[in-house]
Amino acid sequence: MKKNIFSLFLLLFITGCTKNPEINSDDIIFILQPKSYFPVYPGSYWKYLKDDQFVYIDSTAATYQIHNYYMGVHHNEDGSSYKKYSNPVKVPFLNGQPIYQYQALEYHGAPYGDYYRLNNFLSEKVGNTFSEWMDTRYGDFTEHKEVVQKTIDKNHDSILIVKGHWVYGPLLGDTSILIYTKNIGLTSSIILNENRDTISKTILIEYFINKQ
Repeated sequence: MKKNIFSLFLLLFITGCTKNPEINSDDIIFILQPKSYFPVYPGSYWKYLKDDQFVYIDSTAATYQIHNYYMGVHHNEDGSSYKKYSNPVKVPFLNGQPIYQYQALEYHGAPYGDYYRLNNFLSEKVGNTFSEWMDTRYGDFTEHKEVVQKTIDKNHDSILIVKGHWVYGPLLGDTSILIYTKNIGLTSSIILNENRDTISKTILIEYFINKQ
């Protein structure tokens, strides 16, 4: 099974997201600016080298885009119901997917519901934990992550170190280490097996941040 630490970028999170068709373009819609450790400003890109042989690019759309998402059916006290949507905001899109600062959209399907919600994929607070949602009736295959350190690297850049692990499945015993650099984003990641051997490595080799 091919192991890819960059599940965040491939996630995802959206499988046919339904937008509210009633958004009024004349309404005042706020821009949700990116945060500093994941600065996905429109018109930016990040080029990565994976396992010393594969190069790929993550990029953002040229402009902020209006986005909202379906939150499920809301039931009123009188017994009536309606489809509820989030308030529309302007957000950057990374690889075609909306990014809400340190949150991304994920789908909750049957038998747990039929709706979308925002879920954290990063935090600036040491000790915070997060993982993707999934139907765990057949096993918890998700990667469980924790912000383990906030420090300064040898280049005097502020970095977040995030450590991940798996509790079930073919990746059980493996560990991931991701480095997020302030005002750059994800700069490196590795996956180690239970013997601490490197089995996958991805590093940032070029980037452009179109900070506005």
